[in-house]
Formats: sequence, structure tokens, C-alpha cells
Amino acid sequence: MKLRTPDARRRHLIGAAAGLLWPIWGAAQPGSQAPPAWPTRPITLLVPFAAGGPTDLVARIVAQGLSTVLGQQVVVENRAGAAGLIGTTQLTRAPADGYTLGLVTVSTHGTLPNLTAKMPYDATRDFTPITNLASSAMSLSVHPSLPVRNVREFADHVQANPGKLAYGNAGAGGIGDLGMTWLLQLLKGQMTSVPYRGSAPALMDLAAGQVQATFDNFPSSLAMVRAGKIRPLAITGGARHPALPDLPTFAEAGVAGFDVQAWYGLMAPAGLPDPVRARIHAACLQALADPALATRLVEAGATPVGNRPAEFAAQVQAEIARWGQVIRTAGIKPQ
Repeated sequence: MKLRTPDARRRHLIGAAAGLLWPIWGAAQPGSQAPPAWPTRPITLLVPFAAGGPTDLVARIVAQGLSTVLGQQVVVENRAGAAGLIGTTQLTRAPADGYTLGLVTVSTHGTLPNLTAKMPYDATRDFTPITNLASSAMSLSVHPSLPVRNVREFADHVQANPGKLAYGNAGAGGIGDLGMTWLLQLLKGQMTSVPYRGSAPALMDLAAGQVQATFDNFPSSLAMVRAGKIRPLAITGGARHPALPDLPTFAEAGVAGFDVQAWYGLMAPAGLPDPVRARIHAACLQALADPALATRLVEAGATPVGNRPAEFAAQVQAEIARWGQVIRTAGIKPQ
């Protein structure tokens, strides 16, 4: 994914914010009803994962920026459990007044709706989408002993050893697990999935040779790549990453149409008034346009996005459809 310079990013996002707010400003003429005052008190930002993880880190960076823009404290509240279901369900039960927001991911709004037989929420009906705040690329890495140097050689090696190789992932049904499942479908190969409690132990076992590959968040893998403990083969996204400019994208490696991103979106409960959503969205764009905040996100491995609510809603729909197809093709039954 091409990273914009801070100045270019700032101009782009401020322009997008102005475009969004024009209908509201234009409507606020004498005689029209003014939007309600918001916010007048602190805002809670629910994070459905544990403190210290990538979702929590993005949430805290953005919360600080929003606090500055809105003039009210945005307090991060971690409600981890059940792969994100607990905290996300709590968001749906909060008042739709803008004072409770939530960080959502491709897991809570892409894979889990296809993996969970009795979902406690509807990923589209029970939320008000605001924006996709940021995204992170994923990368395929192997142990250096594996006799492959590119994705084509990896595919040939896997095909020649069906079921004999294993890949580690940060948890069964997570984006790393299902992303690798999709990749293997495209490469017509078979490997054994070995789930771990997070990316760190999976990468440690890859470096130790206990598993032969991982498909994981690129920033999580970067330190071991630089140390020479694992070998990256390709990265998702439309452009090479500046941290490893010699690493090809999957499209360049010959796997057309394969693009998996870890993303971090902002949502509110269903029924949020449009003027409040517009105010929150504009505040997000203003926060993301701050070069210091954008730099912190990039250093954390995330690329600022800041799309419009309708675009974010369409993105969620596309993720649900995409992962549903992958899961059905793999023969995975909802539990």
C-alpha cells in the first residue's frame, strides 16, 4: 500500500472532511434546525481485545487525537473475550448518543459472522459505521531452511508435500489462519494449521523451525525478518512496503486478487443521529490528518485510512461475503 507523505495525507483528509461537512454546513441556514450540541462529556471507546495488542494500540493513538479535536476526553475501555464478541456485543447495547464508540476489526465484522452459529449481533444491522481508521498489511514468511525463495517455489513445495507442512497462526479462525486458508486455496496446496495464543508465539516457533510458515500481520513479523530468523516471500496491498522495498506484493508474485488487510474501524450503536455521526467522522479525519498522529500509527505498523461512512459500510459487506466464500470452500462449519 502506498504511504502518503504527512502533508499529502493531511491535504487529502482535510479535503475529505470538508466534502463530508458541506451538506451539513449548507443546511445550517437561518430557520433550519441546528445540530445538537455534542460532545458535552467524556466518550468511551470500547476495544474488544486485550490491552497491549495492535487493536488496543491503534485505539489509544486515535483516542488521544480525538480528545484533542473534540475537547472531551476519549477513554479507552478494554472488553476482551470470545475473539472480540464480548466487547463488540457490549457496543450494540449502549445508547446511540455518540458517547459510546467501538473499535471493530475484520474479525468482528468479517470472519466471526461466518464462523459463529449463534452470533450475538448482526454485523451490519446493529451498528452505525463511521470510518475505517487504519489498516495493516499481511505477509507470508517461511523458515529459512525451507527451500523456497518466492511464492511460486512455495506453492510447488507445498503441492509436492501435501499435509506434511504446517503453518502457525495467532488463533484458529483469525485473519492469519483464514488468510492462509484462502492463499492455499489459490495455490492449490494443503498445510496443517497450528493455532497459538497470539502472533508472538507463532513467530517464535516459526523461527525455531517448529512450523514452516506463517501468514501474519507484517509489522509483527518485521523484527524477525530483519534479524534473519524468518524469510518473507510476499506482502499484501497494492504497493511494496517502504520498510522492505525488495519484498514483492502478492500481485507481483503472481497471486492476482489476493489481498488481506488487518483493519481497525470505528463504529457506534445502530441509530446514531446523522449530525453526531458527521461530527465524529469529521473529528476522525482531522485527527488522522495530524502528521504526528499519522506517524505514530505508521510506527505501530498501521496506515491511516479515513474513508466515508458509506465506503466503510460497503467494505464490511465485502469482507463478510469474501470470508464467507473462503470458509464455505474450506468446508468449515460455524460453531
